[in-house]
Amino acid sequence: MVYKNIDKIKVELNIMSSLIGSKNIESDFDLLFNKYPEIRKCLPLLIAVKEKEIKVIIMEKIKI
Repeated sequence: MVYKNIDKIKVELNIMSSLIGSKNIESDFDLLFNKYPEIRKCLPLLIAVKEKEIKVIIMEKIKI
C-alpha cells in the first residue's frame, strides 16, 4: 500500500504542503525544489496517490 511509505518522507511532504493555496504554484514549486531538492523523493508517491480515486456513496433510508 502506498500509505506505508509516508512516514519516510513526512518532512518532505510538509515542505510540499506549503504550496497549498499558492497563487503561482509553478514558480513557487521551482523555488521550493531549488531550495529543498530532497522533496523529489515524495513526487512519485504524490502522483500515485493522485491517480487513485476514492468514491464514497452515502445511502439514506427514507421513511414513508
